[in-house]
Amino acid sequence: MTKAQYSYARAFALCDKGSKPTSAVAGQTVTGDAVSYAQCPADKDLIGGGYNTNFGFNGFHQTSDTITANGPSAARSGAWAVKSSSGGETTAYALCRAR
Repeated sequence: MTKAQYSYARAFALCDKGSKPTSAVAGQTVTGDAVSYAQCPADKDLIGGGYNTNFGFNGFHQTSDTITANGPSAARSGAWAVKSSSGGETTAYALCRAR
């Protein structure tokens, strides 16, 4: 879960000691309308994901970029996809779990 307010974001996690080992994978950093994909290795399952972005500002302490996609990719199995509508750099992250 993520909470964003006034150009700052805070993330929260739920942890499970009984789970198999997990790892994080970073996608390519993209700009503009491009999509960043974070792909889990073939021997691991996608269990979550998120993104990092550098938003632009409009002069009124409001961000001028909007994340238009943030979730499992329909085009790439086992990948997390993130797309920004304009501006700043965006990087997708996938959380992968061993099978």
